[in-house]
Formats: sequence, structure tokens, C-alpha cells
Amino acid sequence: MILANILAFPIMLVMTSLQMVVFSRILINSGSGDLILLTLCVWAIGEQGETAFFWGLVGGLLIGFISATPLVVVLGSYILVVFSARLFHRWLWQAPILATMLSVVAGTIGKSIIEMIGLQATGIHLNFLEGLGSIIAPSLLLNFLLLFPMYILINDLAQWMAPKEIYEQ
Repeated sequence: MILANILAFPIMLVMTSLQMVVFSRILINSGSGDLILLTLCVWAIGEQGETAFFWGLVGGLLIGFISATPLVVVLGSYILVVFSARLFHRWLWQAPILATMLSVVAGTIGKSIIEMIGLQATGIHLNFLEGLGSIIAPSLLLNFLLLFPMYILINDLAQWMAPKEIYEQ
């Protein structure tokens, strides 16, 4: 658990860098993939999910300092993503891939809506239906395209940090 918290900083820093430099350039309409959201969903569903809130805090702070979105909005949206992923993990503990997929859907939609509300509160006016069609739906598609490579990567990382014991029968 301590190792997971220590490694949260470099892992989220790498994910933030990749998101800002590479994946922010891959757009469908105005939607882009969110590596931090995917990392948090996969990590929260995994066996080391109890550290996911700390990971959400680290990822939210990194993205909050870099993006133009208010820090409170970014932190709140990522903490809610982790909370929803932990809820799906509790409800669907026997189907982690399904729980991850549902948490990505709920997280993408919820985070986008929270950010749209936060931007409207700062004076940037967005039409909700236009945002739904040009931001939320394309972001959801890109997140689903990136989900399974991220699922494999983060699960391998968790396996490396805390290997499971194999019992012979």
C-alpha cells in the first residue's frame, strides 16, 4: 500500500504528460481521451483500490495545475470518478472488466458534465446538447478505444507491485 502511494506520483506524472502531449492531440470533434480517468478507473477496480482516492488526488492536482479548468472542478470530478469506480467494484466484484467499463462510462459522462458546469460558472457559456454531441460522446468513444490497453498496463503494474501468491494443489 505504501509502495502504491509512492508510485502514484511518477505514474500519474507520466500519464499526465502523455495525456497533455500526445492524447490531447487525438481529437474527434472536440472530445479527447482521458488517460488519468482510465488509470483511476482501472486502479480503483483492482485489488489495490483502497489507494485509489490518493491516486485521484494526485492526478487531479497534476491536471488541475496544468489545465485552464478550475482546480476544485478537476479535483472534484476525479474524486467522483474514483468513488463511482469503487461503487461499481463493490456491486460487480465478480466481473471486474464490466465494472471497469461501467465506471469509464459513468466517469466520462459525470466528469464532462461537472467540467461543463464549472466552465459555465467561470463565465464560459456552453450549450449542453452541443457539448453532449461534440465533447461527451467522442470522449467516451476514445476512452473505450484506450480502455483495454490501459487495463492491461495498470493491472500488470499492480501485479508487479503486489504479486499474488500462487498456491499449489
